[in-house]
Amino acid sequence: MPNGGTDEQTGNNVIATNLDITGANCSSAGTTTFNTSTEGVVFNTISNLNSGKPSGYSDFTSTSTDVNINSSYDLSIYANSDGNYQIITYVWIDWNQNCNFDDVGEQYDLGTSANIVNDLTANSPLSITIPSGASLGNTTMRVTTKYTDPGANQFPTSCENGHDAEVEDYTLNVLGALSIDEYYSNSLIIYPNPVTDKLIIKVSDSYVPDNYKIYNLIGQLITQKSIANITDLEINTSDFSNGLYFIRVSKDNRSTVLKFLKN
Repeated sequence: MPNGGTDEQTGNNVIATNLDITGANCSSAGTTTFNTSTEGVVFNTISNLNSGKPSGYSDFTSTSTDVNINSSYDLSIYANSDGNYQIITYVWIDWNQNCNFDDVGEQYDLGTSANIVNDLTANSPLSITIPSGASLGNTTMRVTTKYTDPGANQFPTSCENGHDAEVEDYTLNVLGALSIDEYYSNSLIIYPNPVTDKLIIKVSDSYVPDNYKIYNLIGQLITQKSIANITDLEINTSDFSNGLYFIRVSKDNRSTVLKFLKN
């Protein structure tokens, strides 16, 4: 209502344009006065061990892993308390990709630890479920291990600087939720691999296979078994010849094929 009157040009009230929004998470770096540090990070396919403390901040954003919405992954942090001191390790993940770690559900407590050199923090491994509302694409995971006075509970913050700590950043590539078949494929593993005498099929509670079949490299069926109880998930491979094998594990109308090496 310009000048208190009627707007006779309603067609120019709104303008639409495309914007490229860029931004970055806040900076955070500890001091190098002490060796308080994160020594290793393991999360899905990320396995950055014995990283030491080259500086108060380490940019590992080129180290990335794919994660799926609604799937769960174990996060393990190894740390160095630089002697018989107390440290606290926090992890933040910018799930909504708004370039801050302040939103609910983006902070994870990996525990208060003491007198460790290159050992798991108190709450490692910690299972992390990718939120259903997480934005798809690349986002930052920040890991901070910080010294704190005993009983002081001087918790790390995501944008802290100049503290007795080390900060490391990584990249998570958030993908959509797995399909049913993909979920079942990711619900089991086989180990040890390579195997010598006994191969074990490890499954989640929601995936108990009906049967398995093992084939050699040229496709010959070596053995098969219906799975009636948990003991059937242990396979005696002592009589197998050395070489590469494939195991097809089936449930209802779905199946997953994994390969293993017999030594």
